[in-house]
Amino acid sequence: MTRGVSFFLGTALLLLAAGTIEAEVSLPAVLGEHMVVQREIPLHLWGQAAPGETVTATFRGESRSVAADELGRFGLYLPPSAAGGPFTLTVSASNTIRLDDVWVGDVWVAAGQSNMEWTLDEAEGAAAEIPQARHPEVRFLRAEHRTSSFPLADVANWGVGDFPFLFVQLASWTAGPGNAWPELREAQRQALTTVNTAMAVAIDVGHPTDIHPRDKKTVGTRVALAARVLAYGERLEHSGPLFRQVTPEGPGLRVSFDHGEGLTTRGGAEVAGFEIAGADGRYVPAEARIAGSTVFVSSAAVPSPRSVRYGWADNPRVSLYNAAGLPASPFRSAE
Repeated sequence: MTRGVSFFLGTALLLLAAGTIEAEVSLPAVLGEHMVVQREIPLHLWGQAAPGETVTATFRGESRSVAADELGRFGLYLPPSAAGGPFTLTVSASNTIRLDDVWVGDVWVAAGQSNMEWTLDEAEGAAAEIPQARHPEVRFLRAEHRTSSFPLADVANWGVGDFPFLFVQLASWTAGPGNAWPELREAQRQALTTVNTAMAVAIDVGHPTDIHPRDKKTVGTRVALAARVLAYGERLEHSGPLFRQVTPEGPGLRVSFDHGEGLTTRGGAEVAGFEIAGADGRYVPAEARIAGSTVFVSSAAVPSPRSVRYGWADNPRVSLYNAAGLPASPFRSAE
C-alpha cells in the first residue's frame, strides 16, 4: 500500500512538473536573438503557452497581448516599423523571453538545391572575397532539411503576400539524354509571366561536365540586379534579352526581344546559337545578324522558315548579350 501511494505521488509530481514546463511561453526556433525582421509590415509572433494564458509582446515601445487557444497556441502582430536596430523584443506570460540585438530590415528567403547550398570557400575567387566579407548587419539562418505533410511551427511563414520572387535559370551543363534541360529552361522563362518575378540567366557561366559551376559571383550579381529593380524600385537594366516575338521577313525570320537594347556579341564574335525550321520542324543552324533590338535569322537550307530557337541544348554555344552585358535567355518560338 505504501509503495502504491509513493508511486502515485511520484507520478503526480512528475505530471505537475511537466505541466509547469509546458505552461511556459516559448517561441519557434526561427525567432531568436540577432534576427532581422521585415521592415514596414506587421511583425508576426507566434508560439506556445498554457491554454488560455495571456501572452504580451513588446517591441520598440509597442505592446500587444493575446490569449493562447485551447491547445496553447498563440499568435499576434506588432505594428510595422522602419528599418533600424539593434532593439530588444520581449514576450511575457508566466515567464519572460528577452531577445536582444534584433534588427528591422529586409528578410530574403533563399531556397534551392545543391548549388544554393554551395559554400563560399568552394567558389571561384573565394580567397580574395572572404577577407573582404565584413557585413555584420547581415544575418543568416539556415533551416534544417525536413519533409512534412503539414506546416512546421519552427519555420517562418511571413505571409506577406505578393513578395518578389527571383530565380536562376539552369546553367549550361551536359545533362545527357532524357533530361530535357532546354525544356526546363523554357519553362523557367515562361514563369516570368507571373507578376513580380525576375530571372537571372546563367547559360554562359556553367560548366560542360560539372553541375556545380564555381562562378557564383556572376550569378549572384545578376540576381542582385533583379532585386534592386523588383524590390527596391531602382531604374536599371536587370535582365538579359528575352524573346518577345518572331515575324516572317523575306527568306528569313526577324526575332524581337524585350530587354534587347544594344544587342551585341561578346568580343565581337559572330552571332551563334540560332536555329530555324520549316514546316517539317527540322532545325538547322541559322545565319544571324543583329539589327538594333532584333536579330534576323535565315538559312539557305530552309527557304520558308516557320520557327526559331536559340541556345536549345544542354550545353549550347551562345553569344547574344545586351548593352548591360547580360546574356540572352535560350528560347523557342514554337513547341
